[in-house]
Amino acid sequence: MFVESSAIDPESAVAYHRSGFAFGSAAPVNPGGGADSSSASAGGVALRSILAFDPGHLATASVVSTFSGAAIVPETEGGSIVKRAFRIPITSES
Repeated sequence: MFVESSAIDPESAVAYHRSGFAFGSAAPVNPGGGADSSSASAGGVALRSILAFDPGHLATASVVSTFSGAAIVPETEGGSIVKRAFRIPITSES
């Protein structure tokens, strides 16, 4: 599979194995009080939705939030580092 991204230098590519990165996601705790809230998760991503009336603006506020993070999984085997992600420089020939 190939994915294009403007976040990567146009003169490089990245190859990786999915086990090279860890991703975690959790929905914040639903608040007590007058807010109507619910939590849901799908595809490894958890979300919390809050629906509450804001009397200062005479409007209903809808807020969606999540806690998430990602990290590289470091691993050593026999004293050497096992790389599961690589940056590949791409050079254009004239």
